[in-house]
Amino acid sequence: MTVKVMQIFTTYSCINSKCLSNTEDRLLETCSYKCENSICIEAVCTENEIKYFTCPDGSKVEECLCVSNEWKCIKSPELYCITEPDEPTPGGFTKFITKIIDWFKNIFASIFMVEQSVIGPKTVEPNTVHTYQFDITVTMPDSNYSDGVYQIQYANWALLDSDGNIIQEGTWEKVNGVYSKSVTITTPSNIGEFALLGIITHFNMTWDTTIGQWETGEEYIVNKEAIDLKTEHSITEPEEPIPGGFTKFITDIINWVKNLWGSLFG
Repeated sequence: MTVKVMQIFTTYSCINSKCLSNTEDRLLETCSYKCENSICIEAVCTENEIKYFTCPDGSKVEECLCVSNEWKCIKSPELYCITEPDEPTPGGFTKFITKIIDWFKNIFASIFMVEQSVIGPKTVEPNTVHTYQFDITVTMPDSNYSDGVYQIQYANWALLDSDGNIIQEGTWEKVNGVYSKSVTITTPSNIGEFALLGIITHFNMTWDTTIGQWETGEEYIVNKEAIDLKTEHSITEPEEPIPGGFTKFITDIINWVKNLWGSLFG
């Protein structure tokens, strides 16, 4: 929408961009801006000048720009008043397991793995308590929403069996490019193979000026790290048994003696 605000000088007529005064001396004067329909029109703005619209929160957005000495204005400037975004809710591990199941199962197929981001014991006793350290990093999100672009990241951990079933799970928390977390778990009571997984997920949000609202993109994983765990009973020093004594074995000895005498004098 173009808004024109013009001041008209009816005391002048325009001849070849000159204004003929109605005064007695009838001097020719040059129009300060332009002649239109034999009327001298004054410019309403300076080139590239900007008019602002004040939003309800006091911030300002550009409403009009001076182009060729005329205002060019947008419709509904209030739709450009960007508000603080409502942060989305993480989708949870169940949502992502199907998307990373091949990568996940490869953890158990690998002969050699280097877990640079998850530190802790890999072979453990069933039903015992152990602590693991996660240090996962990604590019920091854009947390300044004033330009109509906003990013947010969440992170969490989970203990899963070799089929991808969740055994234990942490709490989702907002992060800014780094997930540094000390996690204490109780290992499953059964013998088997498991994995301790940590992920960082990411949302992109953009301000839609056609409706004046935030639009949220699909959540996706930006980084994932895991360590494979195996529960097994360790070999311990045996406790030496106590001899049963002669009473336990006397019957066997008597039978042996009788057999011996029988073979000698039979």
